[in-house]
Amino acid sequence: RLKYGLGAYLSKFMSQFMYDTFLDSQIDGDVVTFVPMPKSREFERGYNQAEEIAKEFSLISGIEQKALLKRTKYTKNLARMGREERQKAIVNAFDVINKDDVKGKRVLLIDDVFTSGATTNECSKILKKNKASFVYILTFATSTDKIQMY
Repeated sequence: RLKYGLGAYLSKFMSQFMYDTFLDSQIDGDVVTFVPMPKSREFERGYNQAEEIAKEFSLISGIEQKALLKRTKYTKNLARMGREERQKAIVNAFDVINKDDVKGKRVLLIDDVFTSGATTNECSKILKKNKASFVYILTFATSTDKIQMY
């Protein structure tokens, strides 16, 4: 419903669950950001669900929320792709908006669902390439597969 059913209001509840997990994990962050989506898809849906969760998470945690990443390449909907197809499709799909906002920061990267890890892995690579000190990935849901990140 959050992703496809105009359920932006659900981001508040989802972020509360994610905040509980965040507290239990003993990680910390300097900035909360989100996985950007293609502008055309965001326009169709009316919002970016990961951004909505990040905004609510920021309010709960008191950690600044900022858009750190931008899409540089349109990708088809990854939900309908297999693992290898996802990994190929997402390569070079992101860049940082402002390097100074990333450098030396512990980044909490928010997404709604962690499936194959291709998207969050690619975002993490870009953030680390631009000198983020740590990148922590927080998602509301995950697949049952265990994924080795880069």
